Amino acid sequence: MNRDLQIAIHFKEFEGQNGLDFPVYTAEGVLIGKLSEDERYFTEYFTGIKYLNLDIANANEVNEGFRFVVRIKDLKSASLFKGVDNVYKSFWKDKEDKIYFYSYNDKDEADFVYMEVDEFNNRLGTNLVVNTTEEINEMIDLLLDGDKEKVESYFEKHPEYLELIPNGQETKEYKIDKPISETISEIKKYIIAQDEAIKKIVIAIYKNITFDNPSMKSNILMYGPTGSGKTAIINTLAKVFDLPVWIEDMTRFTETGYKGADIDDILVNLYNNAEGNLARAERSILFLDEIDKKASNDGDKSFNKGDVLKSLLKIVEGGKFEVSINSYETVMFDTSKLTVIVGGAFTELYKKREAKKDTIVRGFGLTEEKEIQSSNKEITIKDFEKHGMPIEFLGRFKTIVRLNELTLDDMITILKDSDLSALKNYKKVLKKEGIELVIPEEIYIKIAEKAYEYHTGARSLNIVVDRIFEPILYEYFEDKNNVEVVELNGNLSEDKSGFKLTKKQQQLTIDGFEI
Repeated sequence: MNRDLQIAIHFKEFEGQNGLDFPVYTAEGVLIGKLSEDERYFTEYFTGIKYLNLDIANANEVNEGFRFVVRIKDLKSASLFKGVDNVYKSFWKDKEDKIYFYSYNDKDEADFVYMEVDEFNNRLGTNLVVNTTEEINEMIDLLLDGDKEKVESYFEKHPEYLELIPNGQETKEYKIDKPISETISEIKKYIIAQDEAIKKIVIAIYKNITFDNPSMKSNILMYGPTGSGKTAIINTLAKVFDLPVWIEDMTRFTETGYKGADIDDILVNLYNNAEGNLARAERSILFLDEIDKKASNDGDKSFNKGDVLKSLLKIVEGGKFEVSINSYETVMFDTSKLTVIVGGAFTELYKKREAKKDTIVRGFGLTEEKEIQSSNKEITIKDFEKHGMPIEFLGRFKTIVRLNELTLDDMITILKDSDLSALKNYKKVLKKEGIELVIPEEIYIKIAEKAYEYHTGARSLNIVVDRIFEPILYEYFEDKNNVEVVELNGNLSEDKSGFKLTKKQQQLTIDGFEI
C-alpha cells in the first residue's frame, strides 16, 4: 500500500454507560485513508466511507468519529513510537483497551483524555467492561503493509472479522419510490415548455434505476437550440432525484495524442464530485454537452483511430475502469449504472427540420401542434448520422429527445412561473431581507420581448433581469436599512428612472430624488 496514505483511529460511544451523565468512548478500529483539507472528515480508503472528526461529533451529539491521524510513512519517526519495534500494531494496541472521554477545564475547553478501565471504574464506581481484539492486529498488518487484493482474500477466509470494520454511513442501494407523475410534475415547476422532453427523460431514468439491468439501460441524446433548457433540465434532474450530476464540455476533449483533456478525467471528476463516495459516483448523472462539436466535418461518419467519441463508447455502454484519482489512490469505476445524457444544439439539423416543417404547413395546412409532432416523429438516428455523428456511437442511445425552441409566450411564462426565474429569485432574496418587490404585469412582457431579441433562449432572461437590477441594488445597498418596497416602473431603463424605492417614513422617487 502507498505510504502516503494516513492512519486514524475510529472511536465510538460506549454502549451501556451505567448511568454516566457524560459520553465515554472506546477505540473501535483502525482506519486507512485520507484526511480532508479542513480536517473535518476522514475518508476510508477501501470503502469510501467518511468519518466525522470526534471533536465535532461530540459537540453535535454524534456518537462516533475519528481521532489521532498520522501519515503511515511518518509512524516510525513519530516521537510517540521511538524504540517500538512494531509501530503499526502499537498504534492500535496502545489505544484498544482504554476508556476515552472529554475533560473540560475552567475555560470550558475540552481535552480528549483516557484512563485504564480499572482506574476509571474505581474512580467513578462503575463496572465498564472493554473487550480487546487480538484478531485485529493481523488485519492491521495487511491494511498497512499489504494490498487491497490480500485484504479482500483475508476477509473471504475470515468473514467473521468483517465485524471489526466499523460500518459508518454506508451507501444504500438507490431506489425510486415516488410515482413517475409526481416526479414529472416537480420538474415542470422549473422547466417550461418542454413537457414531452421531460416525460421521455424521466421514463429513461426510471428504467435505468428501477430495473438496474444493462439491457434495459436507456442513454439519452438531447438536442435543441441554445437556451432551450438543456443544462437547466440536467441540474433539475439531479435535484429531484437526489443524484450527483457532472456536466462535461466536450470541446475540452481532443483525440488521443493531442493536447487537451483525457477521457479518464471524466471519471475522476465524477468521483470527486461525489465527495469520494464511489457507489454514489457510479450512480451519477453524466451530461456530455456540446457533443455536436465532435461530429465529423468531412463527411466521414465512421470512427477514426483516437476519435473522442470512440473513447467514450465504453463509458456510455457500461464498463469497468481502473482510475487513478491522484498519486496515491486508484479505484475501479463501474459505469454501467451511470445515467449518460449527451446534448448539443445540432443547429443545422434543427434548422433543416424547421424548414421541412414549414413546407408541410404550406402544403397541407397543419396546425402548429401537429407540425411539431410531425417534426418530432421524423427525427431518427439516421438524421444524426448524416449530420456527421458515427452510427457506432449513436447506436448506444435508445432515447432521443428534441427540445422546443422557446416562444415569446414561453419566456413570459418562465419569468412568472418557473422556480428558476430570475425575477422570482430576486423576489425571494429581497423578501428574506424584509423587502417587498412589486412587479407590474407589463414588465414581464417587456423583459421577455427584450430577451427574445438576443435569440439565446431562456439564458437571455437572466441577462436582462440582472441589468435592470444593477442600479436598484446600488441604491438599495446605499441605504438598505430604510427600504421596505422596491417597485419596478414598467420600463427597462438601466438607470434610476426604471424603479422606485419606498422608505419607512417617506417615499423617495429615485428619478430626480423627489421626496
